[in-house]
Amino acid sequence: MGDVCSGCGQPVKTVITEGGKVRDLNPEPNPNGNHTMTTVDGRVRAHVATGEELPLTETAYKVHQCPPKPAPGPACTVCGHPMNRDLNEREPHDWHPCCDPDYKRDAGELAAGPARPRRKVRR
Repeated sequence: MGDVCSGCGQPVKTVITEGGKVRDLNPEPNPNGNHTMTTVDGRVRAHVATGEELPLTETAYKVHQCPPKPAPGPACTVCGHPMNRDLNEREPHDWHPCCDPDYKRDAGELAAGPARPRRKVRR
């Protein structure tokens, strides 16, 4: 039961159905589930109940579905990529901190190094 969904990171129970398909199920039993555990040729498999078999009286599980992703934040006015909605609601900005024109100017000045001293002109 140490499996984790690659999409959302929630714990899942990865099983193989009687037909050989790999499915991720929610690890907690659910009264509305349609997957039960059965043994086929000495191997534990998931049986997918359909039609007259439903509702099930034994322990059943539901197929895992990732929760919906949060809506993206507003677009950055400098680069156009979406910004983090939660951070932008706390501290509204029009651009990412690294897209800030002042930041770019300051970073450019730092990258150029200190200004060279001027040479004295001989007359």
